[in-house]
Amino acid sequence: MKEAIHPLAAAIETIIAQLDEPTAERIKNATDDDITLMHFGLGMAIRNSLGLWAESNELDTSRTRM
Repeated sequence: MKEAIHPLAAAIETIIAQLDEPTAERIKNATDDDITLMHFGLGMAIRNSLGLWAESNELDTSRTRM
């Protein structure tokens, strides 16, 4: 039987799959200062793509089960 994937692991896989190569390389090679500058836009994109603005979402629900 295949083990169920945790919602957080699934979310990480989804985020990585959505990144184009230049963006992935930029994040991979970013300094702490670079990450600080990109966190607002990148964070908003992640929240929107995963539906984290929703009042109830799978990641919030999974945190309560940890």
